[in-house]
Amino acid sequence: MPIAYVEGLHNATVADLRSIEIFGLGSALVFPALDVVVSVHGLIDGVFGSKAWMRDIGRSGGSVKSEAKSAAARENGKKGGRPRKAA
Repeated sequence: MPIAYVEGLHNATVADLRSIEIFGLGSALVFPALDVVVSVHGLIDGVFGSKAWMRDIGRSGGSVKSEAKSAAARENGKKGGRPRKAA
């Protein structure tokens, strides 16, 4: 599980993460030191927090710069840019 993506766990220490409890029949992970409860079903579905938290994660992913991304953008530009959506 990518700890940096989970709302409430991104700044946790190793000691905070070690004190974990399993709630019920394994439906949630509880981090008492952080006062955080994480739904296991949500993690399976790829939901790491609230809609606002997920939006911010997505926004940061789109701003990543790499040589491969730059090269792909240049090639796409040579072809006339992003194709227009069909009406």
